[in-house]
Amino acid sequence: MSQILHKNLFKEDKELINMLDMVLNLEEKDLCLSVEEAVVRSENEKSVDNKNKFILIGGKSLIEELSENDIYRDFLKTWDTLRKLVSKNYINISVTILNMLPFTKHNSIQLQTIYFNEEDNLEKIKRDITLIHSLKSVSIFAPADFSEAKFLLKSLKEKNTFSYFRLSKYASQKIYDENYFDNKKVYNGLPEIIYLSKNLNSFFEITLIACGPILFNVLNSARELENKNFRVTVLNISTLFSTDEKINCEIKKFWLNFIQTHKNLLIVEEHSNFGGLGSIITEILSEERNLKIKRLGLEDDLTSRNIINEAERLY
Repeated sequence: MSQILHKNLFKEDKELINMLDMVLNLEEKDLCLSVEEAVVRSENEKSVDNKNKFILIGGKSLIEELSENDIYRDFLKTWDTLRKLVSKNYINISVTILNMLPFTKHNSIQLQTIYFNEEDNLEKIKRDITLIHSLKSVSIFAPADFSEAKFLLKSLKEKNTFSYFRLSKYASQKIYDENYFDNKKVYNGLPEIIYLSKNLNSFFEITLIACGPILFNVLNSARELENKNFRVTVLNISTLFSTDEKINCEIKKFWLNFIQTHKNLLIVEEHSNFGGLGSIITEILSEERNLKIKRLGLEDDLTSRNIINEAERLY
């Protein structure tokens, strides 16, 4: 009934991958900077070399974070630094911000998106894309798992660019097959179809769109929706915004072509409904008619069951 484009999807063992460990063990870990160091290096162009610099936010243990409560403060500090660098046109320095966000509790095997209960903590992770996107000079990435994060970081290694990576603080489900990115030599930034129904006679058609670890819930929803006679397509959006105009043009072409045959879009993201992935997509498609677009964000229930319910409500 369906074409699962990556053989690792829905494996029984559902392996968990800790992206924080991956980040802390980068080959370039000696190039990790504090926000203050990034400012000093960028203001003194003579000290800038061609190697990418990393700013790590939220790399502390959970106990340290809860005691110091400084994740959001560090993010805002970093954002303000980037704002100043962008305004001064420091385009010859490569800085990658790695923001480790508490999307899900690390012991949630089913990844039903159990967030911190306190509204104060929720605020820390629901508006970062909005602020970064407002700069218009910083590329934004939200990889779904360890393998994709590693591929994207490697692809951008030699480029002089400001980039922002939205990563899971805790272990997330493995979505991509380990060897998939070994054969993917070139990064193009385009949305990727990773689940596609073969039953073209299904009466109901729906496209589920997601970025980041929540993609696991979306894929589970797709399988159940197909059992309900839906023709389902799942898109993974790992590049939310690119400073490369050529890539942005190709992304827009993709969407304009895609919606010729896909009219019902359900966007799921671990961010506010406003200013994140949903807003970026609807901005591209703002002039298109005969589309049904529904957005689910942190204000909503992001469990697989509710994703299925919202997909059915589109009809």
